[in-house]
Amino acid sequence: MKISWETINVDNSPMRLYLCQPENTGLVPAIVVIQNQDGVAEFTQEMTRRVAEATEENSSGAMRPQ
Repeated sequence: MKISWETINVDNSPMRLYLCQPENTGLVPAIVVIQNQDGVAEFTQEMTRRVAEATEENSSGAMRPQ
C-alpha cells in the first residue's frame, strides 16, 4: 500500500493531504475524508489505512463487511 502526504494549493494556500492507495491496479473504490480544522488525526489516518487494506485484500475491489 502506498501511504504519503501530498500538498495542493486551495485558494492560494497550501493544504496537506493524507493519501492511502491500495496496490491494486484495477478499479477500486475511492473515499474522500474531509479533515477538521486540527488536521488529519491519527484515528482518521488509521481508518483510511484500513479501507485501503480491505480493498487490497479483496481482489475484486468491492468492499465487504467483516
